[in-house]
Amino acid sequence: GDLQNPIQQSLVASGENDNCLILAGPGSGKTRVVIHRCAYLLRVKQAPASSIFVLCFNRNAATELRHRLYDLVGNIAKAVTIQTYHGLSLRLSGHALSGMDNVDAASTEQSFKNMLQQAIDLLTGKQHCMNVDSDAMRDKLLAGYRFILVDEYQDIDTQQYQLISALTGRNQDEECKLTILAVGDDDQNIYQFRGANVAFIHQFEQDYQARKHYLLENYRSSAHIIAAANQLIKANHDRMKQQQPIRINQGRKNLAPGGRWEKLDPLAKGRVQLLSCQSERQQAQALVQELSRMRQLDNSLDYAQCAVLSTEWRLLNPVRACLEAAGIPLSLALAKNSQPPPFRIRENLVLLNAIKDSPQALCTASDWLDYIQQKPENIGWQQLKKLLENWQIETDNAQTSKQYLLEYLYESLAEQRRDSRLGNGVFLSTIHSVKGMEFSHVFILDGGWSTPATEEQRRLFYVAMTRAKETLCLLKRQELQNPYLEKLEGDFLLSRKTDGIAMPSVSIENKQYAILGLADFDLSYAGGCAEQAPIHQTLANLEIGSEVSIHNLNSKIVVQKGKQIIAVLSQKAQQHWQQQYTQIQSAHIIAMITRYKTDSAEQYQSRCKVEQWEVPMIEVVLIGRSDL
Repeated sequence: GDLQNPIQQSLVASGENDNCLILAGPGSGKTRVVIHRCAYLLRVKQAPASSIFVLCFNRNAATELRHRLYDLVGNIAKAVTIQTYHGLSLRLSGHALSGMDNVDAASTEQSFKNMLQQAIDLLTGKQHCMNVDSDAMRDKLLAGYRFILVDEYQDIDTQQYQLISALTGRNQDEECKLTILAVGDDDQNIYQFRGANVAFIHQFEQDYQARKHYLLENYRSSAHIIAAANQLIKANHDRMKQQQPIRINQGRKNLAPGGRWEKLDPLAKGRVQLLSCQSERQQAQALVQELSRMRQLDNSLDYAQCAVLSTEWRLLNPVRACLEAAGIPLSLALAKNSQPPPFRIRENLVLLNAIKDSPQALCTASDWLDYIQQKPENIGWQQLKKLLENWQIETDNAQTSKQYLLEYLYESLAEQRRDSRLGNGVFLSTIHSVKGMEFSHVFILDGGWSTPATEEQRRLFYVAMTRAKETLCLLKRQELQNPYLEKLEGDFLLSRKTDGIAMPSVSIENKQYAILGLADFDLSYAGGCAEQAPIHQTLANLEIGSEVSIHNLNSKIVVQKGKQIIAVLSQKAQQHWQQQYTQIQSAHIIAMITRYKTDSAEQYQSRCKVEQWEVPMIEVVLIGRSDL
């Protein structure tokens, strides 16, 4: 696509030695600017592709960027370096990720941190390498790079900041420095709990003697949604765009402020809705009722284009129960803490081992897509298929070394794709997990918002609001205080109460969901059973979605498939579930995890009768009051 406005054009064509900071509002086409800047350097300035380095926040962004650059400039795009922080530190420190099979999610993260530190030490000369002096080492590692482009600069943490400083040669002589263009939005910094530090984007101009530019035209949301988001974020004082509100793009300026829903919906007329209700349960029902009302107005409304966003996972449970009761399809992101260690999930392990064991040193993405074609159609294989399809785009299905493919898969799986969706329908997620995504219709739940208001939580609310393209519905529970909703007022808003909602049946009211993960099981239970014991075959036959049952057997809580015990709860989980297991309505497998004898402490290894075995991860549905 072409550039959409003169500001984008002037940024793309800025001087080769100009360091730039682009403060880009939500929906303003910042990725497009990064891509066109690369194309400008390649085509107009004739810069070699090997001189351009693009640093992305995650693997998904890197794949999308490469794909779009390829569409714009063709084959030459393949020679541009487009990396994530993980991928870059792997490349610089020369580590192979494929040695990381035996670790859980937490140690994977730690391994990445260590690699990142090693890369920084190499670039800054703190770690010496075979008698090569640090400047020569830096030149060797960064041979030929002249331009670095960094996306999502507001989200970097101290370590990533140090890496970018070392890459650009911020503390080096003039001739060693790389030209940097960074894109970010301090209003969308929502990862402080993860160590992201908004101070770095504030000091960028000083760090790099950079010019600051603004991208404020929004190509995503209706004028009403933009007005509401501007009014909310205006209350923050620590902002770099205090005098620069976002605005609807020029091309849509003459459209109705409520977009197509202004005509379509005689009640809300495309305005942002503030729906008041009396309780958490009523909030869930009001949401489902509103969704059904909208579906009646527009029968082409796609449920997969609707998102329900919340501050925390547990607040989504009542909405899930109501959607299920109404027969509306839904789609879930797995909570971070319930995600299994990525390299131990059955499907992932099977694929990684198959690639390693393959006699061919070279392979194409379609070789392995054919392999997946023979596998069961479950979520595990679907996610791997998606990763291989992205790899196919990234490599243009060319032959690459299998080592290269393995590195890509390890890196992608370690990131545990925050946007992976289980099922296809109304998307239920926390706000932190939908950064960078967009939906036609967004509902933001009340609950979990801090009082008094904080600037970080206001940014979180702002990120949630600006995901919406066509309609935005803010829910307000009357028994709670929500400082972010109190100040909203204007022509863009319709406030109304939800009255006369039929009370739900008991089953909806008290439905709870919980995940039994690795911490909840006696992990060596199946390991203590001989190889020919029937438990191993039963475990192997379980698939994602298989129903299992939970029983109290001689005062121990066990999981069974038919008559066969497949897992026993750990001592800690026994105490928690002793009271509650009778409330379990159903339980099903969400993943099968491989455990190795060598995972156990040495003194326990002698009890293991097999080298490896499987442990299930299970989702349970409970009925009745619960402290989950």
